[in-house]
Amino acid sequence: MCNEKEIVEELNIVLRDERNKNETPAPEKPRNFILSSIVFWDKETRRSKQFAFVDFNTEDAANICVKQWNNSSMKKHPNRLIVTKYEKEHVKMTKNERERSR
Repeated sequence: MCNEKEIVEELNIVLRDERNKNETPAPEKPRNFILSSIVFWDKETRRSKQFAFVDFNTEDAANICVKQWNNSSMKKHPNRLIVTKYEKEHVKMTKNERERSR
């Protein structure tokens, strides 16, 4: 079962590798690309529903992760990932609001 920490760790590796490949980061560029992540759990079985939200601070970071992660696997978890990006029309929710909506 995958948790929020594992998702953030893997995405940080993807973003770091992409940043190192393309350019050296300028001092004014933010280094924390992931604002939050939440994995949804079944309350009865205490197992992951295999569904998560990740909030990025830039659209570029989200696009990189969608491209790198879609139809691939995490290092610790062999399941194939299907990654999509929310459209701009979706309603922005805080982490607390998402947790209450479960």
